[in-house]
Amino acid sequence: MFFEQVRNILEKNNIGVKTPLLLACSGGRDSMSLAHFFLQTGQNFALAHCNFQLRAAESDGDEQFIATYANEQHIPFFHVSFETAAYAKAHKISIQEAARQLRYDWLESIRKENAFRYVITAHHANDNLETVLMNFTKGCGLKGLSGIPPINQHILRPLLQVPRKEIDAYIHDNHILFRDDASNEKEVYTRNFIRKSIIPNVEKINPAIVENSIDFVAIMKDADILLEEYAHFLFKKNCRKKGETQYVALQTLREKQGFKTLLFYFLKETNPTSQQLTDLYHCIIKRQTDKQFLTNTHRLILDRNTLLIQHKSTQNDAVIYSALPKRIIFGEYKISVRKMPIGEMNLKSSPRYAFLDAEKIKLPLKVRNIEEGDYFYPFGMGKNKSPEKPGKKKIAKFFKDLKLNQIQKENIPILFSGEHIIWVVGQRIDQRFAVTSATKEVICFTIVKTPDC
Repeated sequence: MFFEQVRNILEKNNIGVKTPLLLACSGGRDSMSLAHFFLQTGQNFALAHCNFQLRAAESDGDEQFIATYANEQHIPFFHVSFETAAYAKAHKISIQEAARQLRYDWLESIRKENAFRYVITAHHANDNLETVLMNFTKGCGLKGLSGIPPINQHILRPLLQVPRKEIDAYIHDNHILFRDDASNEKEVYTRNFIRKSIIPNVEKINPAIVENSIDFVAIMKDADILLEEYAHFLFKKNCRKKGETQYVALQTLREKQGFKTLLFYFLKETNPTSQQLTDLYHCIIKRQTDKQFLTNTHRLILDRNTLLIQHKSTQNDAVIYSALPKRIIFGEYKISVRKMPIGEMNLKSSPRYAFLDAEKIKLPLKVRNIEEGDYFYPFGMGKNKSPEKPGKKKIAKFFKDLKLNQIQKENIPILFSGEHIIWVVGQRIDQRFAVTSATKEVICFTIVKTPDC
């Protein structure tokens, strides 16, 4: 059974005996059984071992054991030692998490440098059941109940459907030497407690719990895939894309059965935390507005009955022109620039055009998005008591009066002459730079492309 399971997994992933593989080997029974299997089948492979220096002489003994084995069997051998405890302290993470990060980062570097197709790890069905139970106790969805992925980028786990007792039988039948890790007996670690206390007691109720968990994990994985596909189908029907921003209409979606779960699946790629997802869900249900959630990669903005999704990388840096340009390019906007005598001006009343007094424009020109405290003197908006004098207005208030959503507010370019705003692009020029009867030359700014085009 062991032999057939491993061979089937390798064949399923188009791995032949000549395919170069890197086997992560601790010296324990699981990885040593795989090493023996690879030798018997003539597989092209190398061994890789991490010494985490957590068990003093025992850790060094494991490394020496594998080094001797690799030398005797003529297997290429890679090894490394880590100051795991120091790394965990410096990064404020657990010893187990530190070891995991160090291990996988190093294995991937060796894989790349030596052109191995996959890193092979020896996680088996019992490990998978332990992971599912750990995830369950922490609170998880279908993804957590799906356990360890059999393949993850360049990591392949061919033993995931093989119970530990079959590995033990293979070890016994083939007289394979291995090293036991004494720390695996310490129940202070959650995984060890589940392995040593929880699963044996569950086996009293159902001796086939490990075998049954293989089918359970497969069902959860399928359910996870199907639910994710349905969530994307449902949301995409209510989603439109404008530029780099997705607009999701929420009117009908919020009434769907299981909306919170569907929301999680749809937003998974935006990397929200569980708390952010819960808060966003409650804001949607309560029909709250003007709420923004920042994940590591995206911005999620709730605007009335619409959820706006934008990648953080879409934010633009300020652009400065020390000389009068022929064209301004900012984000998805393209603006042509032309200087002309007043007599050639053909005034057009369209938000695509801005005609400004050339003499009043000072270099450099600068274009950027809104920042807190920005203000200007909107053309045509005089003071209440002195209509002939320009009225000052904050850009944020100006945008609010226009009823723009958050993405629109943040994406509209603002054009500066020196430190003064001269044009809120596509919306309003500044009164102080407007053309007057004394104007001799005009600079015409024309929007030739916007996100709407």
